[in-house]
Amino acid sequence: HAWDDRPTVTDCTFADNTATGRGGAIYNAFGRPATISGSLFTGNAAEYGGGIYSQGVSSIISNCVFRDNSASIGGAINNWADASPNINDCVFETNSATDGGAVHNLSGSSPTLVNCTFARNSASNRGGALYNDKASSASLANCTFNANSATGGGGGLFNIESSSSTL
Repeated sequence: HAWDDRPTVTDCTFADNTATGRGGAIYNAFGRPATISGSLFTGNAAEYGGGIYSQGVSSIISNCVFRDNSASIGGAINNWADASPNINDCVFETNSATDGGAVHNLSGSSPTLVNCTFARNSASNRGGALYNDKASSASLANCTFNANSATGGGGGLFNIESSSSTL
């Protein structure tokens, strides 16, 4: 059955896609976790999640590059409502948003990020690279933060409202 399938995206390029709402390149909500690997997300834009918007699903994202994506919330990725993906060996560079220049986590979303690089991402408000809000947390291992910026606070990492991160 098609509804039993887990979406798989391998070695794809998502360039210059837009959505007025969520997920400039990919919108993944309340379904089966996706496996996304070896892909490039560049120049995508949306209100939430310029590259990927995830809601209530915990996907696996590995060996991907997120570059020059933009959104109001989560320039590259926006995780919402217990979306807790495993993000491994990914590069986030020159993404931008109002909050969460690269990644924004909200409402109990708790991604695990391993061997990721965050470089030159920006937020016009808070969380230049990573933003955790409303009981969200991120677990990071062997990640690099370089030259990220935010005008309102947390150039690299911003936690608010019972959110936390483990580094």
